[in-house]
Amino acid sequence: MGTIVERTRADGSVAFRAQILIKSNSRIVHQESSTFDRRSTAEAWLKSRERELHSPGGLEAVQRKTGSVGDILKDYLIEMGTSMGRTKTQVLRSIRAEYMIAEIPCQDLRSKDIVDFAGTLRRGERDPSTVQNYLSHLSAALSIARTVE
Repeated sequence: MGTIVERTRADGSVAFRAQILIKSNSRIVHQESSTFDRRSTAEAWLKSRERELHSPGGLEAVQRKTGSVGDILKDYLIEMGTSMGRTKTQVLRSIRAEYMIAEIPCQDLRSKDIVDFAGTLRRGERDPSTVQNYLSHLSAALSIARTVE
């Protein structure tokens, strides 16, 4: 079941964030939210979206869009093309080709996986700034992919 949270924006106006969180076996399998100017609009979106997700095949269709971290990185590299810098492109290609994190399905990706990935980079004798660079580029690609879904 979804919730609606009222919050005050920086300009003083009120916004209503409708949030949906679905768990299975104590794990979050789907999470999304959207912000609206009116509570009634947020309630309508919430009811409609929950109906879609709980319909036969609804949740599975949303999960099917994600794929593995490597798939998301591949799509991101194709979509962004030459608009990214050489370093970011090289880092994302490297993550896709050389690291186990690329094989993890996005819906199963957990904080622990990212911490393990950072540890793998450090054990590979990379400087902390390089590790941060890898994590930053990975995070940017995954967050943009999440908003496109």
